[in-house]
Amino acid sequence: MSQLSRIVLASILFMMFCFAKQSLAQTNSTPSNKVLAAFDQEELAQKSNDEIQWMNFIADKGYFIKELENKGQGFPDLKEIDPKITPENINPYRLGIMPGEAHQYYRIGNTAYVVIFYSLERLKVLHARELAKMNTTANH
Repeated sequence: MSQLSRIVLASILFMMFCFAKQSLAQTNSTPSNKVLAAFDQEELAQKSNDEIQWMNFIADKGYFIKELENKGQGFPDLKEIDPKITPENINPYRLGIMPGEAHQYYRIGNTAYVVIFYSLERLKVLHARELAKMNTTANH
């Protein structure tokens, strides 16, 4: 086999590996623990892989926690929705908080912590970045 034939064969095999890896990444969307805690199996079985990825993204990265000096005075308290809420167990789905036009702010009980749930527009931008990053990683 000539040198050129080996290069072509190696290139084809490499491309097949990359496509297979990307294909597996797209088909293996399993619900995160937070999504599983909020939805029943029948409901999740009807969701596409893209929908599951989006749900996982919202559950795991759809918010951030910030410490404020004024203890978040003036913001609604998540403890009124769920008395057992802590910064570690926040689940937007279980709390019934869905992305809206603007960020949503809630304090966590009588602490200095505020949870900021991203707006739908911001989530779309962040999710697109994450998907692009995943595709770049899958192709390398």
